[in-house]
Amino acid sequence: MKRLFVPLIFLLFCNAALADGSDMYVLKVEICTVDNTAIIGFIKINDYAIDSYLDKTKPETIKDLLIEHVQYTKEAGMFSYFNNSIHYVYKLTPEASSGFDVYQLQNERSIWNKEIKSIAIIDKKFEERSLSVITKLESDNPFWLTKKPLKVIDMGGDDEYCFYNAVIYSTNDAMDKKLNEKLVDSSEDLHVFFAEQIKAGEQIVVVQTCSE
Repeated sequence: MKRLFVPLIFLLFCNAALADGSDMYVLKVEICTVDNTAIIGFIKINDYAIDSYLDKTKPETIKDLLIEHVQYTKEAGMFSYFNNSIHYVYKLTPEASSGFDVYQLQNERSIWNKEIKSIAIIDKKFEERSLSVITKLESDNPFWLTKKPLKVIDMGGDDEYCFYNAVIYSTNDAMDKKLNEKLVDSSEDLHVFFAEQIKAGEQIVVVQTCSE
């Protein structure tokens, strides 16, 4: 039965990919093309690749390393980057058992590798590899920066490696009734329910945590 709600979830939630390795860096980069056009974008890359192999004294090393290890690239011979990076942070409190500090990249673009003359790293942010925001964040409505979550719900997971938390910032009668019914053990029911509430405009952030 759980498989039935997967298409609905992925219509409403944006997909976030994870790669092999340890943790991640979110890099703000400047891509210089062979015709001297400068492109500013954001990428994610394995932190081990950057910390272990990057030679900052050789610009060509930066370009080759980022092309080889950049996340999300779907087509061989192309380099993927994103126009926007949205920072979602939920800090630990005495009442909360888990916190989140993650970046969601949006508006994917691609460029042929042969069109890239150089890539410069402008800024670097650390991110835990295990985390990803599943709901699509809106840059013009960063409610999580000013509002305190009302509740964090464990939604269970698809398998033994990944599970989901719903961080709830707004509620309504239907949500109060659902939560009071203590259906937290029914992860399938909660996935569908929260997807419907997000579509209706409620402020809920779903975070995926994976052990590998």
